Amino acid sequence: MRRSPGGAHLLHDLYRIENVGTWPVERITSNDEERRRQGFEIQTTFAFNPDGSRYKQAVADNNGIVVETDFAQAATISRINKGLRRRRENARIGFYIDPKSGSWVGEKSGPSGKGGENRPDEIKQLIVPMVEDRKNALLLRFPRQWLSTVAPRSEAAVATVQHALARGIEAVFQLEEGEILVEPVPAANERKALLFYESAEGGAGALAQLAGREGGLDRVARSALEIMHYDPDSFEAARSDVKRLKLVGNPECVAGCYRCVLSYFNQPDHELIDRRSPAALDLLLRLAFAEYFAETAPETVVEPSCQLPPHDKEPLVVDGRSFAHVWRKWRIVVLDEWEYDGKVAGMLSRKGVRVMERPAQPELRKAFELELADQLSK
Repeated sequence: MRRSPGGAHLLHDLYRIENVGTWPVERITSNDEERRRQGFEIQTTFAFNPDGSRYKQAVADNNGIVVETDFAQAATISRINKGLRRRRENARIGFYIDPKSGSWVGEKSGPSGKGGENRPDEIKQLIVPMVEDRKNALLLRFPRQWLSTVAPRSEAAVATVQHALARGIEAVFQLEEGEILVEPVPAANERKALLFYESAEGGAGALAQLAGREGGLDRVARSALEIMHYDPDSFEAARSDVKRLKLVGNPECVAGCYRCVLSYFNQPDHELIDRRSPAALDLLLRLAFAEYFAETAPETVVEPSCQLPPHDKEPLVVDGRSFAHVWRKWRIVVLDEWEYDGKVAGMLSRKGVRVMERPAQPELRKAFELELADQLSK
């Protein structure tokens, strides 16, 4: 892995895993528990199909927008395993594999042959495994104002909301744990939004119902608060002050327990989860009492306005070809959809220049401009 001049981490040696061998186990050992707790560094990426159906809405109350949701069918979900979180060399991404047998091998190499060269039967290759599939997905975005207000504890607040909503969805739609997965985006250490997707084969249909039904998120938020041991009779009074929330009985639960938001699957986030977080409780209560769900068509989606810095006056000339829309400071070139060429994009990428394709559809231009503005702000 190396870092590009624009600030992005470039991953090489990606290898899509399509077939694996597994075997059942009778019980979870302490080693399995420890590996799960430490966890792997998983990077989740997604892409909405521009030809697929999408449904966007803004969830708001008297204080403004609470969250914005964007649901898409058959979104492309990719999960990249960069390695153990506590690996010795953080800069080294991936795992070693024996290309002959397809088996995973350790980092230590065996005895070398004459001249210090490895024998053919000792060949190993470094790969970055990834899996890719099409799933129903829902992107839930938090307003920037809320994220800035709860900083520097925003990571803990978003992690708590993340797992509380996941438990709420399971309860409302009567799903088994793991049927709906949720990942923070763009990364676990930079939680600005949540990506929910259906892991079950064929999909459970819960996200489509959640996106298309008025009041869907408010029921999920209420259920999440109840799972976190709070009395629903105190929700109304707590709207103005979260300290008015009352517990049900004596749950003997401090920041979280396995009866509420903690689970075997979210162990890497256990240190962040805190069901008492005022910021998390305030957002869940706002969701529980959201006054309207404003459905927005693609061309009228409620989005924060963005002001793009002007591109360089002098075009970029590479191998005799001129590119007008270039930001040299960020090493970004924008090509319109009609002029985008994979070979040209590859040529620029090899020179450390990121190519962004501007869509022709007006309804997709706003999302593109927001993404470009985000890249130019770094």
